[in-house]
Amino acid sequence: MEILLHLTGLKRCSFFYHLQLKIDKNVAIRQEIVEIYRKNDGNYGYRRITLALRKMFGAINHKRVQAIMQ
Repeated sequence: MEILLHLTGLKRCSFFYHLQLKIDKNVAIRQEIVEIYRKNDGNYGYRRITLALRKMFGAINHKRVQAIMQ
């Protein structure tokens, strides 16, 4: 690893700092899930919410929706 850092010119602390930065890709989906759930008084489960999200975002996996809802 030291060789790679030397070749790229990166400092060790900069490398590990950027490793820690994680972008949450589910923010928009999470907001829509909450909105759909509240709009339907909590009567929608992950299956119905997945269908509604597919109309908005296109392809989305039911497992992803289920994991976000838990």
